[in-house]
Amino acid sequence: MVCLIPIIGGIWVASVQELDFTWMALAAAGGANVAAAFRGGENKRVMAEPGLKEAVAGAGNTYAITTIWATIMLLPLIFISGEWDKRDQFIAMWEADGTKGS
Repeated sequence: MVCLIPIIGGIWVASVQELDFTWMALAAAGGANVAAAFRGGENKRVMAEPGLKEAVAGAGNTYAITTIWATIMLLPLIFISGEWDKRDQFIAMWEADGTKGS
C-alpha cells in the first residue's frame, strides 16, 4: 500500500491544473491499483499452497480465474451506476468509429 502513495501523488500533481479532472476518475484509478495489488497477493498465496497449485494447473490459470471472477463481480455495477442507460450512445459511437466523416 505504501508504494501506491507516489503513484497517487504523481497523478494528483499532474492533474491539479487539469480543467477536466474528475475525482471519480482518480478514485477509480486508485481502486484499480489496489485491486491489482490484492489480486497479485492472492495469486501468490494460492500458488504457495501445495495441493491447490496442481488443481489450478499453473499461474496462468490462476490469473485467468481471478480475472473472470472480477468481471462477474463487476457486472452488477453496470446497472447500479446507470451506465446501462447509456448503451445506445455507446453503440452509435462504436458504429461511427472509423467511418468516413467521423
